[in-house]
Amino acid sequence: MRAPDIARAAGLAAAMTLAASTATYAARDKDGAQDQLKSIRQELDEAATKKKQLEKQADSLRREERKLSVALVEAAARTRAHEARIQGLEDELASLKVQEEDAAQTLRRKSTDLASSLAAMQRLSRQPTAALVLRPASVEDTARTAIVLDRVRDALLDQAADLRLRMGELQALRGDIEVQQAALKTELEELSARQMDVDRLLAEKKANRSATESQARKEADRARKLAKDAKSIEALLKKLEDEARKERERQKALKRKPPEGPSFSGAEGKLPLPVQGRIIRRFQEKDDLTSRESNGIYVESRATAQVIAPHDGKVVFAGPFRDYGQLLIIDHGEGYHTLLAGMGHIDATVSQWVLAGEPVGQMGSERAGSARDSKPRLYIELRRNGRSINPLPWLAGR
Repeated sequence: MRAPDIARAAGLAAAMTLAASTATYAARDKDGAQDQLKSIRQELDEAATKKKQLEKQADSLRREERKLSVALVEAAARTRAHEARIQGLEDELASLKVQEEDAAQTLRRKSTDLASSLAAMQRLSRQPTAALVLRPASVEDTARTAIVLDRVRDALLDQAADLRLRMGELQALRGDIEVQQAALKTELEELSARQMDVDRLLAEKKANRSATESQARKEADRARKLAKDAKSIEALLKKLEDEARKERERQKALKRKPPEGPSFSGAEGKLPLPVQGRIIRRFQEKDDLTSRESNGIYVESRATAQVIAPHDGKVVFAGPFRDYGQLLIIDHGEGYHTLLAGMGHIDATVSQWVLAGEPVGQMGSERAGSARDSKPRLYIELRRNGRSINPLPWLAGR
């Protein structure tokens, strides 16, 4: 074979070898890319499955939290019913005890008067003869004296009858007091049982929120920072509203819908009083000591009375703030906020959604800085677009 032919054959062989090698490498690259693509697809499928599982778990947690909230509203309603009856019994007992004291004083006074009259009559009965010898009187005077003595005797008998009547009334009052005290004891025992139900449900709800506890802590830390920087309640509300607007935008971007509830603007005249008690200071009423007008109302309650949310909403602040003490702020939407202050402790947490009637805290055993017999007071303030408005027209039956 000639040299050129040999060269051509060698070149052809080299080309064939190179082509075969290239094809092999290409096949290997293709197989590798396919394996990588398959692995990526598998990871994506796993991620999608995990996302669905997490979303399903989150939905389940939300449903469970909603069920617990509904159960809390029902338990709180039973508790409030007992608190209302207890308050009525305590008021009635206080009135009965005042009546008892008045009746006892009257009885003591009438007993003293009757004893004095009887002592005087007894003295006269012992000295009738001596009196007639020393000062002899005519028959008419004697008859007149006898008539007077008969009248005095009749008056004494009437006094004695009235005294027996007063004693019977006092005894009846004391019997009523015993009955009311027994009824009060029963109601207090029932209240204690109902409060245990509420505490149990609150503990379940807190445990249920453990999955989102990290986010709740972040929200609470941010709220505390805002409170530290804010110099007034107006400034705090503005900062909270700015944060709420940013959160709404984030949720909108994530295509997440916030919980839906009844409109607050349509609830005028329907809201429950957050705590069982009596209003002792009204909106814009001046304080006796400082002469400052109130931006809200004050309600005097029983010690450790339950405090509820007056309407559906999101807790945006929970903790100490300036001279408000322990402050809870609920955002109801539409620019409305409820401020509650004066509680012994707060059960709700920042970022938590609460239902109307759901327990959010409890009053203390006594009013801070006051005498031991002073009842605790809840301060209730309603704000619209940052400005305080009269909450009384919004309360049911006010």
